[in-house]
Amino acid sequence: MQDFKNLLVWKKSVRLISDTYKQTALFPQEEKYNLTSQTRRAVISISNTIAKGCGKKYTPKDFANFLQISLVPLVLVNKIKNSSTTL
Repeated sequence: MQDFKNLLVWKKSVRLISDTYKQTALFPQEEKYNLTSQTRRAVISISNTIAKGCGKKYTPKDFANFLQISLVPLVLVNKIKNSSTTL
């Protein structure tokens, strides 16, 4: 399988981690262990899932499935980011 570090989708997911950490740092202090933590864990899981799909034992079909799975936390992160303007 391919090296995940060369994938544009993986590079963008890593950039999203940085952007998310900056944005969640602005969340209220009372959200530090709830919404902030949940958002950060979700965004990290996106790049981790993409990387895992590039493993040697996985087929291209498996890789496509891992990409689909990585969309779930992406939806959550986007939803939280969009609603965070009300915090």
